[in-house]
Amino acid sequence: FCTWKKPHDILSNLRLGLRLGQDPRLLITTTPRPMQALRKLREEISCVMTQAGTSANAGNLAPSFIDGLQALYGGTRLAQQELDGVLVDGAGVLFKTEDFASTRCEPPAVFERVVVAIDPPAGLNGSACGIVVAGKVREKARVANAINARTKGKEWVAYVLADRSCQGATPLEWASVAAEAAREFGAVKIVAEANQGGEMVRQTLLTAGVPCPVELVHASKGKCVRAEPVSVLYQHGRVRHCGQFRDLEDQLVAMGAESVEEAGTDRADALVWAVSALDLIANVAGAPSIRRL
Repeated sequence: FCTWKKPHDILSNLRLGLRLGQDPRLLITTTPRPMQALRKLREEISCVMTQAGTSANAGNLAPSFIDGLQALYGGTRLAQQELDGVLVDGAGVLFKTEDFASTRCEPPAVFERVVVAIDPPAGLNGSACGIVVAGKVREKARVANAINARTKGKEWVAYVLADRSCQGATPLEWASVAAEAAREFGAVKIVAEANQGGEMVRQTLLTAGVPCPVELVHASKGKCVRAEPVSVLYQHGRVRHCGQFRDLEDQLVAMGAESVEEAGTDRADALVWAVSALDLIANVAGAPSIRRL
């Protein structure tokens, strides 16, 4: 329910199907997230709610899956939401200002991979164009868990290298800024959200002379949902800032607020795309397999 793009509208349409029989009912399952549609649903007199954490279903889940969830969410602010099914409200749930103070450091001399991520604006008078540069290196893990046990105690760590976001720029202007950032930091790829502009985003970047391939990504989930895995990496100390990025950090802290979907989160969106593109979380399940029914 909470991952639906327009939960209120979808639920309204689903209710139209509850018109036959003596007592038609609707079953909804979800991981609770701080959104108005879920709060209103919970407040309905006819709504009966049951709540259970992941551990309640442990007998039907692979032990490696449970270990992986504990390694990802254990000790983080999202543990209550993801592991216990508790609704956690408010801004600062995903990111807190103090998260960033301990992450500041000098960048490593060599990176395994560097990317530039772009969140293009809807228009000249809209949000800024989010442009964030990030790279990754493999380092000794600070805390041993089920994820890095398979990588001999090492884990990928992301470094945020620059925030080159710009306000009021034309498409060619922000594309040129991104191209220059890619050249400066030796990026192997530019990741650009294509919800606004589609293939035109790629063509604009190519016109600006980008020095590396362009990958277009599409946002099918809400901002906060996309940011959750990245916030967990921050809380595990696996994302660090090479400098002070005040505007970017302010937007990250605002994630989780009621109006975040309408707020300007261009820089934060670009950071989420950048860290996600670095693919920091290794596949802990090993080779894929298909369970027989």
